[in-house]
Amino acid sequence: MDSPPEDAKCGKCKALVTTKGLQCDYCDRWYHPECEDLTDSEYEMMRAPRFKFFCKPCNEQATGILKFLKEVKTKQDNMD
Repeated sequence: MDSPPEDAKCGKCKALVTTKGLQCDYCDRWYHPECEDLTDSEYEMMRAPRFKFFCKPCNEQATGILKFLKEVKTKQDNMD
């Protein structure tokens, strides 16, 4: 994961994200691990290239969309 640019502000607290931060893979905003309630070990794990980080607002939106799609599929299945 890349380092934050010098002017990166946290998507939650709006303070500068300096050395320790994660960039949301959906909205591209930077976040302090503490602002996302991540432990040090979770933060280190999320920095691995194989992991994708989605901030809480994007996660909530994605969950809502997935729930809606599941409901649509269930309705379609019941129509058959």
